[in-house]
Amino acid sequence: MDRGLRVREAGSRRRSLPNARKAVRRASSARPAGRRISRTARTQAFAIVAGATLDRYGPKYVVPIGILLTAIGAILFGLGSASGAELGRVLQGAGSAFAFTGAVYLASHGFTSAWLATAVGFTQCFGMLGGSAGQFAVGPMIHGLISWQQFWIISGILLLVVAVMALISTPSGHDARPGGSGSLLSMFKPYKVV
Repeated sequence: MDRGLRVREAGSRRRSLPNARKAVRRASSARPAGRRISRTARTQAFAIVAGATLDRYGPKYVVPIGILLTAIGAILFGLGSASGAELGRVLQGAGSAFAFTGAVYLASHGFTSAWLATAVGFTQCFGMLGGSAGQFAVGPMIHGLISWQQFWIISGILLLVVAVMALISTPSGHDARPGGSGSLLSMFKPYKVV
């Protein structure tokens, strides 16, 4: 291969990462620090909403909706605009709040109490492995094989497939909870004790 061609290709790969950094920086610095913290707190609060929703409606539709939110967020992030990146981050945070909560819910209903801690441990292990894969697998991938935008869009499409698979394979039954037929706010009644 011609040396000049290799230099031009390497330069185009290097330019794609700074563009990604600039888009994320613009999206995160467009707000004062207090508003960024507020956005993070809202995203983390979705874990409570996820748990209460799972308790009220069960996992059949709730878990796939969480995956769908994450998929839409990934695709929006991959579009590369600052506003799309910001909305995509919020949707990914909201959707991913259903991941661990939904996995623990399914484990607690699918395993006996003798195996529940092991099932939750596996869930935590694979979640952490997925997070570390961003360092050793995704980093080199977006520096050579595909652009960061392509990565996010492909990830979103794969998550859409996972959402459909989860909808098909997730059991529909769940425990009846007291107040299950009341208003939507009644699902937060147990938190009054806390």
